Amino acid sequence: YIAAARVAPSSYPLINASTMSLFAGNEAQARSLAGEVETMIANGLDRGETPYWHEATRAEALLLLGQRDDARTALEAAIGHAPQAWEDLATTLRQFRMIDEFRNDDPHWLKPYAPPVSLSYSGLIAISESDQGAAEKIADAIERIQPGFAYGAIAAGADILIAEACLARGCELHVILPADIETFRSLSVAPYGENWVLRFDDLLAEATSIHVLAPHQHLSKAAIALAADVSAGSALHNAQRLESVAKSMQVV
Repeated sequence: YIAAARVAPSSYPLINASTMSLFAGNEAQARSLAGEVETMIANGLDRGETPYWHEATRAEALLLLGQRDDARTALEAAIGHAPQAWEDLATTLRQFRMIDEFRNDDPHWLKPYAPPVSLSYSGLIAISESDQGAAEKIADAIERIQPGFAYGAIAAGADILIAEACLARGCELHVILPADIETFRSLSVAPYGENWVLRFDDLLAEATSIHVLAPHQHLSKAAIALAADVSAGSALHNAQRLESVAKSMQVV
């Protein structure tokens, strides 16, 4: 990385060399290289791959220099350029957490910047469409959790109410079904009223993804339990990938 930066000066190889120097136990070299990065960016000699990475790289340099308040300001500027670049942000947060932990500093200051919650959900199928109280309680719970990603089935009742509440606040909906769509619709949605079917189809149309676990098998209790486990695992995996938090919601 250092050799590459000497051939073609750029903040990208220099900041990586700086952080790797820290982890190799060479604090002096880490600070020296971070200073080069900060000077390069401050003088307008490097703009980074994107506006996000321009500010995120500056934030990393400042953190390596021990200027946490300035690093926080630069990180907030980076997020302002790309407020939903969750994977880029996760990479930055992971790097900053590793730097703080290596120095025995508390990385708790990063928590407010974490991507939103990944939620897995399930619930009662026999909720009446006219039960406004249930719908309001579910919407209130979603507002408290504030998920950005939701994983679960969309059976009539609680599932649909949860999925609708998630979409209403701009959440990504990832539908995970234990059987093929037609089978699931005919057994877990249609028997409870035509309006549930319409809502089911609307949710399918708005979902970010649809995953059918067993397209050639009958719907069973085991398949439903498997879908719930896959939903929980998907939420957990997404949260770990994004340096965020996974939560589970059940309506009982």
